[in-house]
Amino acid sequence: MFLLAKRIFLLLLVNACVILSVSAVFFLLKIHSPDMQKAPSLLPLFLFCAAWGIGGAFISLQLSRKIAIWTLRVKLLNTSDHFLSKIVEKHARASMLPCTPKIGIFPSSSINAFATGPSKRRSLVAVSTELLNRLDEDAIDAIVAHEITHIANGDMVTLTLIQGVINTFVLFFARIIAYVVSTAIKSRNETFSYIRYYILTLLFEFVLMIFGSMIVAKFSRWREFRADHGGATLTSHKKMIHALELLQQSTSSQGSLHKNKAFNSMMIANTRRKKTFSPFATHPSLEKRIAKLKESYSC
Repeated sequence: MFLLAKRIFLLLLVNACVILSVSAVFFLLKIHSPDMQKAPSLLPLFLFCAAWGIGGAFISLQLSRKIAIWTLRVKLLNTSDHFLSKIVEKHARASMLPCTPKIGIFPSSSINAFATGPSKRRSLVAVSTELLNRLDEDAIDAIVAHEITHIANGDMVTLTLIQGVINTFVLFFARIIAYVVSTAIKSRNETFSYIRYYILTLLFEFVLMIFGSMIVAKFSRWREFRADHGGATLTSHKKMIHALELLQQSTSSQGSLHKNKAFNSMMIANTRRKKTFSPFATHPSLEKRIAKLKESYSC
C-alpha cells in the first residue's frame, strides 16, 4: 500500500549514480574543484558542490514518474469511467490540486499504492491489482486520499530539496576529507596523486551518503504520519484506520508468500521487524501509524 521502500531506494540509487558519474566525468576531464597543490578554497568548493548536489537530486526527481512506471510496470488508465478515476478526481478537487494526477494500476501480489512525480501538475497515483481485488471501497478511498495528500503536501519536492542539501554536504566534505587524507599519507617528495584523491573521494562519498540516507528516511517516516492525517481529513479517521488495519492483516499473512525480494523489502518494516527500529526505515510501523490516528481520533 504505502510501503514504497523500493521506489525510494531506486530514486536514491539514481541520485547516487548521478553524483558518482559527475565525479567520474570531472576526474576524466581533469576538472578538480579544489586546487590540489594547496588547501582548497572553501566557498568556491561549496558552491561547486551545491550546484551539482542539488542538480543531481532534481534530475532524480524529474525521472521519478518514469522510473516508477518502468520498474513497477504501471498501466495508465485512459478513461474517467473507472471507479478509481472518480475517487482520484474527487480527492484531487478537494485538495485543490491544479489538475488530476495520472492514474495507474500495476501488477502485484501485495496490497500497495504510491504517489510520485516532479510536481503537482506532473504527478501519478498508482495502485496494485491486489489492492483493487481484495480491499473494500472505503479502504481504497482512504488509501487514495493518503496518496493524494502526498502530492498536495509536495512531499516529493521537499524530499528532493532535503536530498539536494545532503548531496551538497556529501560532495563538499568528501572532497575536504579526501584532500586532507591524501596530503597526510603522501611522502615528503611525492607529488599530489590525483588518482588517490579520486579514489578517496568516491569512498568518502559512499560512506557519507549512507549517513545522509538516514536523514532522508527520517523525513519519509514523518511525512507518512502527515499523509495518514490528510487521508483521514479527506475521508474520515474511521476509514483511514480501517485501511491501515487491513494492510496490517495483509502484510502479516503475506509475509512468507512473496518470493520476490523486492516486494519483501517493501514490507519488511511492518512484518519481520515489528519490534526493531531501523534508522533506514522509510515508513513507521503500521502499529505506530494506527495508534497515532486513534489518538487523534479520540481527542
